[in-house]
Amino acid sequence: MQALIAVAIVCIIVGTVVVLDGTIDVPFARSTNTVQEPEQQRLLEIAEQVVMACDEISLIDDSSACEQLCDENMCCFEEGEYSCVDDEHANCAVYAACGVIFDSDTDVI
Repeated sequence: MQALIAVAIVCIIVGTVVVLDGTIDVPFARSTNTVQEPEQQRLLEIAEQVVMACDEISLIDDSSACEQLCDENMCCFEEGEYSCVDDEHANCAVYAACGVIFDSDTDVI
């Protein structure tokens, strides 16, 4: 279910990019400037890798790829002082599929 949500988020991002003709102001981008096409492409590719690595079926076989991709971005799922959700440099939207690690039905960590 969470993988499906992550795929939906990626589709929303891609749809927004298409509607805005290749230029988008991404709230979680690494800079405050508008993100141009090469950076958008890089972020989209990372999001796709995370979605594939953190898919429930992939986690059954081997969770290490998901854990490795998500390791440095777990602050996106923390609360309080350790949270980086509001940090525009964190790219939390790109790592949305990492949330499956915290799913109580999936024993990843």
